[in-house]
Amino acid sequence: LNAEALLHALRAIAESIHRGELETETIRDQVVSVEEKIKEIIERLTKGGGTTLRTLAETKPRGEVIAIFLALLHLAREQMILLEQTHYFSDIMITSAPK
Repeated sequence: LNAEALLHALRAIAESIHRGELETETIRDQVVSVEEKIKEIIERLTKGGGTTLRTLAETKPRGEVIAIFLALLHLAREQMILLEQTHYFSDIMITSAPK
C-alpha cells in the first residue's frame, strides 16, 4: 500500500459520494471521557476475567470506540492489562495483567 493507492481509493470514495452511491452521515458533537472508559474496562475485567475489543466496541458510536481504544492504550502502557492478537486482523483479547 502506498500513497498513490490511498489517493486513488480516496478519489473513488469521493466520486461515489458525489454520485449519491454512498450515504453520508452527519457527525454530532459527542464528548466521551477516556477516564470513564478506563474505569469501565477495569470494572469489566474485574468482574468477567477477560473481554475482546470487538465486544467493547460493538454497536458504539465512533467517538466512543476511539475513547475505548485510547483507554486500552493507556492501560497497556501502565501495564494494567495484557493485549493479545493471534493473527493479523483477528480480534484483540484483553485480560488483566498479573499483579
